[in-house]
Amino acid sequence: MSVGKMILTEKEMMVLKGARKSDFGDAYLDEFPWVFDVVEKSGVDPIAARGVLASLVRKGLIVISPLSEGEPSLSFTGKGKEVCDLFEIGR
Repeated sequence: MSVGKMILTEKEMMVLKGARKSDFGDAYLDEFPWVFDVVEKSGVDPIAARGVLASLVRKGLIVISPLSEGEPSLSFTGKGKEVCDLFEIGR
């Protein structure tokens, strides 16, 4: 899928969806879910997810924050929220 000149892979879309479905918060609502749960909810293999997360950070769609209660957390940027709206990625 593409957004302007940006192309999103299937796994990137899966991680964005996982960030909305986390048991520990909705990244769209600035609830900062833990990365491990986002990956689990996405269904992407944890090893592959590292590269997918790095790609989403490079594309400016997510930010991974330092440890929060021992775990890194994830949030959408404004651009990431726009992508969620465009592709109707919801809870």
